[in-house]
Amino acid sequence: QFLYFIGAMATAVAVRAEDSKRQARLNDTLRRSVLESDEASKKIHHSFSASKARADTVRHSHRALEQLSEFERVSSFAHTRRFNPAVLLEETGQKVGLEQLIKPGDRGSTSAVDGVMESLSRLSSLPGVQSGPQGSTALATFCTTAREGFDKCVTLLRDTAVDSATWSRMPEALFVLLEELASVPSASELIAEDKERIARMRFEIEDLEHRQQEAVAEGDMKATEELYFQRITVQEAMVSVFDSIFKTLDEHVQDAHSGPTKRVHEVHQSTSGDVSAVMHRHESLKQSVEEDIKRLDKAKSEVDSLQHARDRQARELREQSDAFFRSNLMQIEQCYSAIDDLQKQITKLSTDRTDALEQRLRFIQEEDCFSCDVANFTSFYKQHRALLECTLQTLEVCEEVTDLVDEVLCSGCNAIEHRLQDNLAEIEKCRIETHDERLKQFRQLYLTIGDLQYKKERNMEELEKKIEHTHIQQELAMETFNPKAKEFSEAKKALVAVRDEMHSQVQVLSDKATLHIEAFKPTEQALLEAGREFVHPAQELQQMNERRQQKLLEYNKLMSTESGGDPDDPIAPARATEQELEEEMRRVERERALQQQRSQQRFRQSRGHDSGEL
Repeated sequence: QFLYFIGAMATAVAVRAEDSKRQARLNDTLRRSVLESDEASKKIHHSFSASKARADTVRHSHRALEQLSEFERVSSFAHTRRFNPAVLLEETGQKVGLEQLIKPGDRGSTSAVDGVMESLSRLSSLPGVQSGPQGSTALATFCTTAREGFDKCVTLLRDTAVDSATWSRMPEALFVLLEELASVPSASELIAEDKERIARMRFEIEDLEHRQQEAVAEGDMKATEELYFQRITVQEAMVSVFDSIFKTLDEHVQDAHSGPTKRVHEVHQSTSGDVSAVMHRHESLKQSVEEDIKRLDKAKSEVDSLQHARDRQARELREQSDAFFRSNLMQIEQCYSAIDDLQKQITKLSTDRTDALEQRLRFIQEEDCFSCDVANFTSFYKQHRALLECTLQTLEVCEEVTDLVDEVLCSGCNAIEHRLQDNLAEIEKCRIETHDERLKQFRQLYLTIGDLQYKKERNMEELEKKIEHTHIQQELAMETFNPKAKEFSEAKKALVAVRDEMHSQVQVLSDKATLHIEAFKPTEQALLEAGREFVHPAQELQQMNERRQQKLLEYNKLMSTESGGDPDDPIAPARATEQELEEEMRRVERERALQQQRSQQRFRQSRGHDSGEL
């Protein structure tokens, strides 16, 4: 801007150089003519003729006044004054440098903001922005709001000389974070495959349960037991699927909530710092420009006051000078009446007149120089005030644009935070739903194991009774040297072996139940923290076993009443016939063979599966 002033001044000086020389020659010519006329008036005194001298004096005096008026009208001393903006800037106390000011008519570029609008359009088209988890539209709303905000920025910056790159760089990090967040899959998508596996397993469990009910109805205990173990195997396999879902959800929390939340806070803090820096810079420059305008207006007021004072002084001086000329001429005429006596006085008055003329000439020169200085300052005032006003207007636009960009950035951060909260809510919802499903799966698994264990234990009790029954038969046979004693002894050994194998199976089932209870504790704790009320499957199993025990007691009591005997009497089996004993022995042998074959095969497979799964 300073070079702009200097260039304009140099051009003006080059154009006016020749005019200044011509004006100087004209001023000298007029000055000499005034002084020559006054000198001619003095010469009249030496060639004295009263009447002629009076007429010539009056004529030359009038001519001198006319030439004085012409000199005052035509003469100019502007060439003696230089237009120096640097001096005027210093005298008016201007603090803002010319390089910081903006010339009227300058225009900046909004291409950087156009790039931001293209980025927003691209982000708006992303599927993750259009629709978030649980139908969230926070990011889409932000993109629409951001486009409206930057449209206003373009409208404001289009008529200014400010480069829009200052604000277009601020939301870059926010847009990158928003694009990364939009590409993060939802929790439902991540666990969809595991959900499908659980659904297939449930269908398989329901099918096994249906087949088991059919086997029970048909009385096929062997098939029923096999289906029990198949159900347990499938239900135990579901545990690993639930663990996979929980692991996936825990990892998804880091990708979809924790990590982005930390980054959005960092981006918000960084952009807030950039916005504050821009605001501080523009506010500081705006304050300096407003102070310069006040100082410039104050200097203009002082110059206007000084000009009014000089105009008043000039009028008074002209009136005094004109009155003096009239009085002087009158006195000269009076002196001519007494020329002889007043010769010296005429000479003195002529000298005074010459001095007055020279003083008037100097005054005219000073007055014209002052007018030129005032004109130069007025020109400077108009140009520099236009620069300051344009700069002030541009700074106000910059402040408004900065406010809009800050509003867009804050809106973006808030939208991302809402989106992250939606992600977390979806994850927690999926987690609770998975825990509910895990509860159902654990209830089925634990009740199935408990049901099988209860039946095994009841079977052991029956075996104990059979062993006691066989032992009594053996004792009776031994007392009577009955050859059947050996058969009873072998039957007793077979029943003891079956009982021991059954005890091993019950212990394995008890260990399984304990391990599954430990594995269920995280889900139990999560459901309690979520306020879900439920009855623990262990309590349900205990209540179910108590009801079964009560029914068995009622059945035994009913059967004992109908038979007229005591069901707990250990001597009653001794009264069985030999045919019944033989049938019992054959049944025990068959049961023992089947038990050994099934138990060895199934429990070995079950132990191998447990070691792999649990």
